[in-house]
Amino acid sequence: MSGVQHICIYYRISKRVNLDNRSDREFAVEYQTEVTHARHPIGVPLASHSLEKIKSSNHEDAAESSFFIGEKPISSEFEGRYEIVEEVGKGGMGVVYKARQPALQKLYAIKMLHSVHNNETILRFEREAKAISKLDHVNLITSHDFGVSSDGRPYMVMDFIEGTSLARTIELQRKLPLRQALEICIQVARGMAYAHAQGVLHRDLKPGNIMLIDQPDGSKLVKIIDFGIAKVVEANDRHDLTRTGDVFGSPYYMSPEQAVGRGIDERSDIYSLGCVMYEMLTGVVPFRGASAFETLYAHLNESVPALRVNAPGENFPAAVEKVVSKALAKDQKDRWQTMPELEHELTGILKILDSPLKTLLHHLDFESSPVSKFKLTHVIAVAAALTTVIVAGISFWPAPAPPVKEKQELSGKEYLKDQKLDDPNELARSIILNGTSEVSLESLDCSDEALKWCKERNDVIRLDVNGTSITGVGLKYVTHLPLQILQMSQTGVSDLQNLAFIKTLENIELNRTLIKTRHLRSLIGLPKLKVLKIEENNLNDDCIDQIVQMPNLEYLSLCHNSGITDDGVNKLMSLKKLKGLRLGSLRIGDDGLRNIERLKNLRSLDLNGTDVTDKTLAKLSRMPLHELYLSGTNVTDEGVRQLVNCGTLDHLTLNSCPKVSKGVVSQLRSSLAHCKVDHFKTSRFH
Repeated sequence: MSGVQHICIYYRISKRVNLDNRSDREFAVEYQTEVTHARHPIGVPLASHSLEKIKSSNHEDAAESSFFIGEKPISSEFEGRYEIVEEVGKGGMGVVYKARQPALQKLYAIKMLHSVHNNETILRFEREAKAISKLDHVNLITSHDFGVSSDGRPYMVMDFIEGTSLARTIELQRKLPLRQALEICIQVARGMAYAHAQGVLHRDLKPGNIMLIDQPDGSKLVKIIDFGIAKVVEANDRHDLTRTGDVFGSPYYMSPEQAVGRGIDERSDIYSLGCVMYEMLTGVVPFRGASAFETLYAHLNESVPALRVNAPGENFPAAVEKVVSKALAKDQKDRWQTMPELEHELTGILKILDSPLKTLLHHLDFESSPVSKFKLTHVIAVAAALTTVIVAGISFWPAPAPPVKEKQELSGKEYLKDQKLDDPNELARSIILNGTSEVSLESLDCSDEALKWCKERNDVIRLDVNGTSITGVGLKYVTHLPLQILQMSQTGVSDLQNLAFIKTLENIELNRTLIKTRHLRSLIGLPKLKVLKIEENNLNDDCIDQIVQMPNLEYLSLCHNSGITDDGVNKLMSLKKLKGLRLGSLRIGDDGLRNIERLKNLRSLDLNGTDVTDKTLAKLSRMPLHELYLSGTNVTDEGVRQLVNCGTLDHLTLNSCPKVSKGVVSQLRSSLAHCKVDHFKTSRFH
């Protein structure tokens, strides 16, 4: 079928019933019915039910309690595995239940179809389950189980997410501050980049499918949910991610190629994210017609209004306008080509917002600038050389930046003049040779070879190569430096041998790298090492055997390393000098913390997302903690009450703790007047 035929079908449907009064499922089924008629004009039997049958079926379903399958309670379907707590949401295709796993006392969401109308519906649901089961990323919902009920209703068991949807956030705030919008989009891009690498498209990215979860430091963790129409492809079929003719998704966020049923790919999700970005910044979607046809016609034919058009009074940087506009290009080849590419640009804008070069964002087109195709990442790197930006994580943790030597500050234009901005290594050279005692190459696509210019310096005490292409081989050029802080997160670093020669190192950051247990041996002999951050590295208990040989550690972060267990964590109790310990999202429980009281100097403890219970709280209540993070755990009112005795607490988080009541939180706030207690829990699941 041609694109024109698809548009005509949309037009006929939208003329009959307004888009806003039609559920996604009804619209999709009626659309597929018309498509089938168009493909089989000589009376071939239709594969889909008519809209009247669907409405009748929905009415019959509504007559039954959601807690029953046919004549028996839904709880009996999962007896011995899950306990149904409550119904938390309904959609066009199914219902979502909040459930508890008795053995682990963990909460899950069980998504189950209302009823089965045709084989395509079942197959689509199975695709969703298989797609999600392949995904394991901090910004994506996790699937744990799926199957078919005794009466043939497919179901899927996922993480239960307690938070606020981006749709609700936009509804409440109307539009989001630029920084908040960028931070959300960066996380969405990061999660979708991972999904795309696994061969999975979302195909329905919209604010309602993006959940925001409050974090201890005040930030928002993004969780992308409802891959309900995801399409999995095999590695040998990467260029045809969906068969031509299938149209699913939400019209307000639908790419032009998706609107007319053409083959889609990663760039279609990028377009949808562009629509989401636009709505976050202006409060309205880029295209909104009176009907489905008018909305889709606009996606196909109308130019994207500038952000300032729909947000009068806002002064959006030219760089932001460019990023959003490019994401919303009509032709796939004119958009950002991959999610990592988009993430890179968004991160670049975020990094420069507080720098001396912030004004350049309002004047420069980072692709068409006469200065050698001016790249945004180059501006960021220069900004990093001109200013010190301190980003604090948990408040009790030491800020990474020591005092810097004063240096005459140049204006952005003066510094950029005559610089060779096409070559990242050449720009790195300028930054290294002209910088202060703190050198930041963050997000600059430079290689190990760029570090050779460090041989010309002897005063650098902090080196930040986060987000670069450095692998660690180039560290041989910095062994003579009096480095105190070395940040190498989000790099391909796997060679730490040269660090053994830098005896001045106090703080090392290795989050999201290729570091394995064997590489940590090079750090054992560093006498001044106090801070070690190794998050999201797939480390296991073997790494603990290396870490415990670093007796001077005061702050250790191992969050999101799924291979670390109770046995490994228990070994950490030998690190007597620990003041801060972050174990968020590790698969650990009370057993791993049975000897936690041995850490007499511990002041900050992060147990977010772990399986700890009241048993551990009894021990923690006797410790002089200043900060305690328990969000997403199964602690109860009884256990939390014990923390009244912990008079040293300054900050406590209990977000998404379903067994903690507002009453007990109020008691805590009253008893610990100086302590900030964060607590929210919702039952929303979209």
